[in-house]
Amino acid sequence: MSISVERNGRLFTIHTAHTTYQMLADDHDVLLHLYYGRRSEGCGDYLLTYADHGFSGNIYDAGSDRTYSLDFMPQEYPCSGSGDFRSPAVRIADSNGIEWCDLRYSSYEVISGKYSLPGLPAVYAEDGDEAVT
Repeated sequence: MSISVERNGRLFTIHTAHTTYQMLADDHDVLLHLYYGRRSEGCGDYLLTYADHGFSGNIYDAGSDRTYSLDFMPQEYPCSGSGDFRSPAVRIADSNGIEWCDLRYSSYEVISGKYSLPGLPAVYAEDGDEAVT
């Protein structure tokens, strides 16, 4: 397995022997899913489509760009209250019961080896050269 990071730390590709998983932190720091499937080379950002969806809200950062709506973007981890009206991966509520969360990409770190997860099932790796995290 290998992890490659390109485009100034914004394009992440994980290759296994037979598969590729790819995600992109876009210009608004939203982590978007690009591709998962047969091993592939190159960037899958051509799969993203932008169109005016007049009935869907825009994030503040998009300004008057009507072609950017989280309701249609393939987010890696969609949240409730962010303008995406599909089923969220996480719902967070404050003490008043207001649900809102705006997860954005901040940074990354690629580490040789695998850290342990005490008490949780995990992938087996005997030495640091067998895995990349």
